[in-house]
Amino acid sequence: MRWTIVFAFASAWVVSAAIADTGTQLQSTCKKPDIGYAYCLGYITGATQALSTWSAATKRDTANKTSPDAPSLYCLPRAVSNVETMQVVVKYMDEHPERLNLSADTLVGYALEAAYPCAKQ
Repeated sequence: MRWTIVFAFASAWVVSAAIADTGTQLQSTCKKPDIGYAYCLGYITGATQALSTWSAATKRDTANKTSPDAPSLYCLPRAVSNVETMQVVVKYMDEHPERLNLSADTLVGYALEAAYPCAKQ
């Protein structure tokens, strides 16, 4: 019985990994209560951490972006919580429906860039 439950959760997790391929799918998932909220928080937190790692390892070169969908770097304050970051991304999706066709992780990057721009050097 225990393995059946573990298998069911593992299967649900694998299936849910494909929920947010685009901004439209992420926005839809984030509007669902309970599991949708939890998935949204987890997805945006993971994307934020991945983008932060990428940002730290990449030199800032806004003049020569390799892709028009590649988000520029952002400067996330240490005091910002995961929930606040999720709220920023959800608000950005609501305010920019023309960008919902982008990949969900790219959209997270644009939302963070808009909310937390780095100081101009």
